[in-house]
Amino acid sequence: MLSFLIMNAAVAATVQGGVQVAAFPSALDFAENRLKGEVFSVYREEATGEDVACFDEVGIRDLNVEVPIDNAEFHFDEDTIVINIHFGLVHGEDMVLFGIDDDTFDACPSFETDFYSFSLESGRLLVELAPSMVEGRLDLEVRGNPSFTGDISTDIENVPDTLILAFIEDRIFETVEGLILEKVPELTTALVGSSLYVDKIGSLGLDVQLTDLAVDNTLMVGMDVDATWLGDGCPISGVADGPTGRDPSVDFEGGNDSNLGVAVTEYQINRLFHGAWEDGLFCFEAGPLNEVIEVVGDALSGTAENSEVELDFKYSPHFEIEENRITLTIEGLHLAVYGELDGESRALIGLDADIVLEAEIRIDPEISSFVFSLVNAELELDTLIADPLVQDPDGLSERLAIFLEGWAMDSLAARMDNVPLYGNMFQASDIFLRIDEIRAQAGAVSVLGSLYNADDPEVDTEAPDTSARIASATNTQLTVQWTGEDNKEGPLAYSWRIDYESWSPWTSDSGESMSTPNEGSHVLEVRARDAWLNVDPTPSMIVFRVDPPFEKAKGCGCASTPTPRQTIPWVFMCMVLGVSRRRE
Repeated sequence: MLSFLIMNAAVAATVQGGVQVAAFPSALDFAENRLKGEVFSVYREEATGEDVACFDEVGIRDLNVEVPIDNAEFHFDEDTIVINIHFGLVHGEDMVLFGIDDDTFDACPSFETDFYSFSLESGRLLVELAPSMVEGRLDLEVRGNPSFTGDISTDIENVPDTLILAFIEDRIFETVEGLILEKVPELTTALVGSSLYVDKIGSLGLDVQLTDLAVDNTLMVGMDVDATWLGDGCPISGVADGPTGRDPSVDFEGGNDSNLGVAVTEYQINRLFHGAWEDGLFCFEAGPLNEVIEVVGDALSGTAENSEVELDFKYSPHFEIEENRITLTIEGLHLAVYGELDGESRALIGLDADIVLEAEIRIDPEISSFVFSLVNAELELDTLIADPLVQDPDGLSERLAIFLEGWAMDSLAARMDNVPLYGNMFQASDIFLRIDEIRAQAGAVSVLGSLYNADDPEVDTEAPDTSARIASATNTQLTVQWTGEDNKEGPLAYSWRIDYESWSPWTSDSGESMSTPNEGSHVLEVRARDAWLNVDPTPSMIVFRVDPPFEKAKGCGCASTPTPRQTIPWVFMCMVLGVSRRRE
């Protein structure tokens, strides 16, 4: 999905693409710090040359070179990146210098001598790298003639000719320069992005294709992203419509407190959701929709048996993005209820409608996540076909509209929660991108983020520990409280599940009230997640049993003591209560 870029202060260029990536001046500091302190090494079994002085061949065996980088400076020169690197003490040791001469009648007998060490001080490389797209990926090529300088000294047992010493120095320069010219573009390309695309976020698999590259005293990359829904669902077939929406070029403004800017266009968001929809994003189990059967049953003059409900979306969702507002339209919702009347299976109602949802996307620092919130739902009924036995179809239509609006706000919001508008931090290799701000503008959503190396003191890679307890319980509701412990300060988010079903959405609340499950044994798990999205791999676990109700109230041995006003007309026994665990 995302690439990490190095850019200059002025963001003058623009690119086309569903995802457009840029960076701000502080990204240069990140890139420079990324190279600073790196140590490269090289080993050559032999490095030889022909016709050196009066020898047919002169060479170095076991050539080894350690190359530390003291500092690096980046800047942009029209369509290239200019990198100026200063090195620490470049050195090698324990080598062998040899010369071979097959002529009998001259003063150059073959020799072999110890090459104890060499050192290169004040090393400096000035290289110009030109960004380009090669087979759909970003590449950096060396342009012109790189300049490598430094002062070399050697410790050799015996050098029979000063030309041999010159050869040794030249060969070491060539080796070090070749190593650097190989490593620097490779490392810089990693920073710029060709190897740092995210291929999966949440329940979406992503396929990224570079589409555009602009270099004009700045560097921007555009890309398109296809999505595959990896979560539970039922694939849609036979629908030919494709994603639509605006796909503008985005001019990034401000953001100097962040390193990176990433814009996602309206078309790209629709493209992501279209792919997810085709793969089953909007497939729902009956669940709360079964209440439709009750609504319809109340309107029947007779009694329907074996009723069932069917829901289908004919078209993918469509997003429209304006400043500070995102509108989601779902056209072609089809709802049908079937049942048996007098032993005959019949379609009781058939309903076609469009749903318009107003939404907002923001960052909630308490749970370290993007939050996708539905703030309004409107339902427009297109057709309602009712069985002749349905009484007052107009009243039924009104009740169904109210029900479906409420269902859309709850069920659609819950399903959207599994789409990758979630988690405000991404990790690629040993680089972390943390989202600082999110903005909605005409035709695009842009985010600003900061880059961190894995060894940055602010980075947290240790997961928190979780503890949970059942605080109170009744025959209809139980209340669970939880806490977490982490190695660094910052907000913790929590998620829970019962009997290994799907995890709940993350919350910053310290507890949750939930419906008491059916009679029998159950497992309740709670896990914590810290601000760097490290999730407790060993959730706190409570194993409990719900027994049939008794006339006399009895307390729960693992919950808090009931107050006189509380009655618990069933036995609730905790068999195992999870406790906080600190892993070694």
